[in-house]
Amino acid sequence: GLTLEGTPLEVIHADAPLTKEPGFQAVFDELNSDDWRLGRTPDFSHKMETRIDGIGVLDVQLNVVHGKIEDAVIFSDALFPEVISEATEVLKGVDYGGKTIRRALVSLQPHFTETGPRALLEALTNWLVAEVED
Repeated sequence: GLTLEGTPLEVIHADAPLTKEPGFQAVFDELNSDDWRLGRTPDFSHKMETRIDGIGVLDVQLNVVHGKIEDAVIFSDALFPEVISEATEVLKGVDYGGKTIRRALVSLQPHFTETGPRALLEALTNWLVAEVED
């Protein structure tokens, strides 16, 4: 079975009798809440880099405080610096998570209708969301 430092771990399935106990659902709901998962998250930085064919190199650092992106720094050799600068700004203050990052970056789509900038924005969005777990 599963162990953590030699201690056996018990897997509790959704239909287990324990889940019907008073208080279990309350604790379960609290531990699954965004406030618990994000609000009590230690401050951290997430640094990522990649090279996307036809787009360029992307180097991203997100500084996260209390589950929110406090600062975003994006370096890129892509040909459309305005996409990078707007993406950097729109990420600030966003909850750290794939869905919220996608929502923030997708909000920039109306600003970039030309093929090159739109391709860069879509590549940045898809890659960054894949790198950040919800």
